[in-house]
Amino acid sequence: MNTMKKTKNLMMLMALVLSIGLISCDEQKQNEDITPQEQLNQQSRLAGINTRALNTSNIDEWQGVDRSELSQSIQDYLNNNYPGVEIEELWLTETGEYIILLENDMVVIFNASGELIIAFDLGEILEGGDFDDDEWDWEDIDPADLPQGILDYIATNYPDATIEEAGKDPETGEYIIVLDNGLCVIFDADGNFVEEIEEDDFDDESWEELATSDLPQSVLDYLAANYPDANIEEAFKDTETGEFIVVLDNGLCVIFDADGNFVEEIEEDDFDDEDFDDEDWSEIDSASLPQAILDYIATNYAGASIDEAAKNDETGEYAVYLDSDVLLLFDADGNFVEAYEEDEFEDCTELAIADLPAAITDYIAANYSDNTIVEAYYSEEDEEYYIVLDNDKVLIFDKDGNFLEEEDD
Repeated sequence: MNTMKKTKNLMMLMALVLSIGLISCDEQKQNEDITPQEQLNQQSRLAGINTRALNTSNIDEWQGVDRSELSQSIQDYLNNNYPGVEIEELWLTETGEYIILLENDMVVIFNASGELIIAFDLGEILEGGDFDDDEWDWEDIDPADLPQGILDYIATNYPDATIEEAGKDPETGEYIIVLDNGLCVIFDADGNFVEEIEEDDFDDESWEELATSDLPQSVLDYLAANYPDANIEEAFKDTETGEFIVVLDNGLCVIFDADGNFVEEIEEDDFDDEDFDDEDWSEIDSASLPQAILDYIATNYAGASIDEAAKNDETGEYAVYLDSDVLLLFDADGNFVEAYEEDEFEDCTELAIADLPAAITDYIAANYSDNTIVEAYYSEEDEEYYIVLDNDKVLIFDKDGNFLEEEDD
């Protein structure tokens, strides 16, 4: 849209991950007030354990799910790493994590995006273990003793970081490297990069979890009016600024100031930040793209120009940004993989239809009587209203509600 400022990088504020820990077996509480679901949860072999590995104090809020509800990426991980091992318990937490207890006593935890958080042996916990080196068989090693491939990888991808700690699993041979920039980098026994784990964006020291009932009434009223079909999953308060963050079950995160006034709404990012991390992607000249990619764009996006192009240093994949706000992903051979369209209203505030100026609703009623308003937005920067109709048209009005132009959505 030619009147709107759009961004290439979407924020991702859905990393509100609470500590979840594992549990040792405890006797089921006999309480006439608990529900059948809570009784089932308390019978779990995980119930009652509270360690740094997993905190099950909220187990009553977990929901049992079927294996068929797991994403394909989680299913593939289990099939590849635990072939033939049956799932004994499968839980979905209130924060979206999947906690899986296998019949071989392995506990495997994934985040809401299907990415592995951690896997460990329940037996170690039940015997009094935790993530201390002694119980978890990680051996501290001198960074100088790390394989050269690991040192080279870190020097190339984290040139400004310093190794704080290094460890090795004597059973699997895996290496774990803790950097001073808050990242933990894991390598396999051959020194090949496996994954990078980021420090939580919401430090427990500055963000405190709130009960929904503790939110200001103005926040609750705003949510009820603007998200009537959504439920609050989590709520937090910044102890330094007083801001409130509310995570909804529709994938939105809504932020309010210390007085409970709406600030902004953030959508879950369509592109995972890890997929296009600056440390993994290098910008390249569009002229150096494989001919297969250039041909694909010319055929399928005729008239569009390439704004930026990047190549993944590890996988060889290509990412191409077009001036039509489309991101195209290709594999290392130049074969098309996927296309992403960015949200053109990302920098705008979504409005309830009832909050639109009468001049706008009157104009639409008179000139688009056969159409319905689907969405409404206001741009503070442009001082313009954007009204999306059910005929895929976008109507633009100035701050006083005067009609400016019509565009295709």
